[in-house]
Amino acid sequence: MSTAQLILRGWRVYVPVVVVNAAIQAASVAPFATPAPSLLFVALVAASFLGFAASLILVVAQAAATAAHETFRRPSLRLCIAGLVAVTVIAASAVLFTPVVIVTLTLAAIILPSIAAGPTARDSAGFAVFARHPVRAVGLTIVTLVVLVILWIGALLSGFFLTGIPSAALTWLVFGVFAVIVACAFTALNRRD
Repeated sequence: MSTAQLILRGWRVYVPVVVVNAAIQAASVAPFATPAPSLLFVALVAASFLGFAASLILVVAQAAATAAHETFRRPSLRLCIAGLVAVTVIAASAVLFTPVVIVTLTLAAIILPSIAAGPTARDSAGFAVFARHPVRAVGLTIVTLVVLVILWIGALLSGFFLTGIPSAALTWLVFGVFAVIVACAFTALNRRD
C-alpha cells in the first residue's frame, strides 16, 4: 500500500487527531499561562506532553492498521510505551540542545511504525527497513530531515508575523500534517516487499 493510500484511508482518524493536538498545543501558549511554579502551568505542560504523545501514538497506530487493511487498531502497550519514551526524548532534546530535536523526531518516525506493526511482523525491527530498502530508506530519511529543518525555520519566522495562539495552532497543524505523511511513508516502506 502506498503512502497516499494510507493517508486517504486513514484520514478519519488523522484529521481530528492533528486538529485536537494543535488546539491543545495552542492553549499552552495562552497569555495567562506564564512559566511559573503554579498548578496551572504544570497542568498545561502535562496536557501538552500527553497531547503530543497521544497524537503521535494514534497516528502511527492508524497507519499500521490501515496498512494491515483494518479500520482501526487500538495502540498496543508496546507502542504506547515507545511513544511516551520518544516524546520524552524529544522534549529532553528540546530543552538540552534544540537542533537535536530534528534528529530525534526523525528517529521516532523510523522506529515507531515498525513497533506498531507488532512483535511478530517481519518489519518489527526499527532499522530493518534500511537493510531491505537501503536507497528508499536513506532517501526518505534525508527528505524527512530536510523538510523538518525547513518547517523549523518556517516556525521560527512565523513568530515574527503571527504570534501567540494563532501561531502555535498553525505551527502544530503544519507539523501534524507532516507527521501523518512521514508516519504513512515509513509504514508503507516497512510493508513494502
